[in-house]
Amino acid sequence: MSTTTTPDVTQLGIAAAAAGLRAKTFSAVELAQAHLTAIEQRDPTLNCYLAVNAALALEHAAEVDQALEAGESLSLLAGITIGIK
Repeated sequence: MSTTTTPDVTQLGIAAAAAGLRAKTFSAVELAQAHLTAIEQRDPTLNCYLAVNAALALEHAAEVDQALEAGESLSLLAGITIGIK
């Protein structure tokens, strides 16, 4: 699984990101890491985030990847990275 074969995953809508996860085009960890990298690069200028818990985001993403690999039925939002204003 690699984000190099897909468009910028940080620009995908929820449905497209969920479809990419289920199709194994990229993993939840790769999706979360892409968003974390974008935050790290842009937030010093934009100052949009009060707090970012990268470790917890990656931990939850890994749990989603394991559940998908095991064939578990998950909600559409499982593995989708979100930011709250």
